Amino acid sequence: MAINKKENFKFSIVRHFGVLSTSSTGWTKELNMVEWNDTPAKYDLRDWRPDHEKMGRGITLSKNEMKELVELIDSGRVSDMYSNDFTEEFNAMEETGSGSGLYDDLTA
Repeated sequence: MAINKKENFKFSIVRHFGVLSTSSTGWTKELNMVEWNDTPAKYDLRDWRPDHEKMGRGITLSKNEMKELVELIDSGRVSDMYSNDFTEEFNAMEETGSGSGLYDDLTA
């Protein structure tokens, strides 16, 4: 268990599921089960420094929220964004600069 002295909170990664990506600085975006301040562990998706002593902002999900997320992904509705229609729409928005901000993260 680590204690962040500056923020005065405790956390413990109780299960590591995997790394989604690694930045050029070595930070990793990970899916873990994390206990925060001695509360029951929740699913947690965020960036971590290699030593896991410092983390970026992220999201925590309850078991029910994670179940809903998995069902949403499995339903195929999320993969629709990679269809030809989406690609054409995205390319047109990129060329015209008319994006609403929704797609900005995809090109960063």
